[in-house]
Amino acid sequence: MARHPFSIYLQVNQIGQFPMKHEWRKQEKEIYLPKNAPVKIRIPEFGFFSIRGKGNPNDETFPEYIGVLYALSYAVKMSPKKGNAPDGYFDYAVYPLEGIWDISEEARAVYKGTLDKNERINDGTCVQMLHLGSYDEEPESFERMEDFARQLKLVRTSKVHREIYLNDARKVEPARLKTVLRFTVENQA
Repeated sequence: MARHPFSIYLQVNQIGQFPMKHEWRKQEKEIYLPKNAPVKIRIPEFGFFSIRGKGNPNDETFPEYIGVLYALSYAVKMSPKKGNAPDGYFDYAVYPLEGIWDISEEARAVYKGTLDKNERINDGTCVQMLHLGSYDEEPESFERMEDFARQLKLVRTSKVHREIYLNDARKVEPARLKTVLRFTVENQA
């Protein structure tokens, strides 16, 4: 597999925004649980723990990066039990792992890695869909998404795309994987 720049993310809670336990599967269904057909959607700004780097996601060290993100996210979630809850804290379900992949030639040539503890990201107007199956079959879903965008007179803004992993590839057969695919769009010139 080629070495692609990547960012992996876990969304963090929006402190003080929800009075009871926030469950993304219920409150943000349209963002995190789309159908298996392309849709146009506006994604608001969210906060994330993120790790950026360059490499092969099949590398043996890649799971270590993911482990760091989960450790950070669960530390925040469990902070009230240790008496360290931030002001305005509320209970929340930990969000699914997300990856942002850049397949442009420029991104492959120049890349620096970073760890950001609380990055704010606003994707804006996007096309997304639920991809069912192996990661190797994603190009077919991206083709459907790009056809859908063209029908709406929209174009991709870049070769960067987001993947949201709804199940654990270590525990699920490739044919049963569920991945939200998303890329940003703008009106065709």
